[in-house]
This record gives sequence, C-alpha cells and structure tokens, in this order.
Amino acid sequence: MKDDHLSPLAGRDLLRLLDLSTAEFCLILATAQENKQRWKAAAAAEQRQAPLAGRAVGIILEKPSLRTRVSFELAVARLGAYPVVMSDTHSAFSRGESIKDTTMVMERFVDAIVIRSFAQSRVEEIARWAQVPVVNALTDDFHPCQGLADFLTIYEHKGPLSKLKLA
Repeated sequence: MKDDHLSPLAGRDLLRLLDLSTAEFCLILATAQENKQRWKAAAAAEQRQAPLAGRAVGIILEKPSLRTRVSFELAVARLGAYPVVMSDTHSAFSRGESIKDTTMVMERFVDAIVIRSFAQSRVEEIARWAQVPVVNALTDDFHPCQGLADFLTIYEHKGPLSKLKLA
C-alpha cells in the first residue's frame, strides 16, 4: 500500500510465490499467523485494529468465484479499507481500453489492486503499469494466495516447514 514502510514487503506486488525469497515467504506466514491470532483474541469488533482505515482496494474478478470474492472482500473490509469489487461484464477492462490506461485510472482511486484473471501476462502487465501493489488472486498459471493459505495451514498443524518434507 502507498506510504506504508513498516515491512520490507510494503509496496511490493504478489504475482507468484516464486518471486519471494525464503525470508519473505516466512515473513508473510509469520505475519499472517500473528494477525490471525490477534483477530481471534480481540473478540469485539471495536477491539480489532483497522490498519488500512481510509484506504481502498480494487478487486477485479474476471474469473467468477464465490470463495475468492468473499475472502478478499471481507479481508479488505476487516482490515479497515473499502473493497471496490468489479466482477461483471461492465467493469474494469470491459470497455476496451488498454490495460495501461485502465490501470492508471484505477490507481488514482485505490491503494492496491487484486485481480483474478485468466492469463498471467495480464496480471504482470497490470503490475508493470500500476504504482500501487498488485495481488494475483489466481491466473491459469499461478495461485499465490491459495499457496500461502495452504502453507499457513500446514505450519499451524505440523510446525516449522523447514522440518518437513513435502511432496
């Protein structure tokens, strides 16, 4: 997100897990686990932190999905930001404008872009033009958020990943 320099990953895109170093991967999992525990501990909504208050996240769903939409929309809202969901045939890239032009317009209004699309090249082009972080919510080639969620679950149930053999 813009102006957030608390993490070495601040402002970075998440396009593929392969783009992360081992340390960055572990940092994401540790942060996710810590935030998950903090969320559960603060049972009342007024006790929960909203670190993204006052921000907005564009969520573009070119591939329809119940779970992706619900999980990202709720996550963005629970973090305090406003989710701007574009999932029909009359939004985001549907008007025939170039990816560059659409991305440059969107980034004027949002602090990050989440996209679920078909081609990985489309997500990479959005990231090329965007001055805000871009998160790949799924392409035909990569599904980094699902991978992170899977590894967090494995860690929570089996312990440190470095001590496991995964196949």
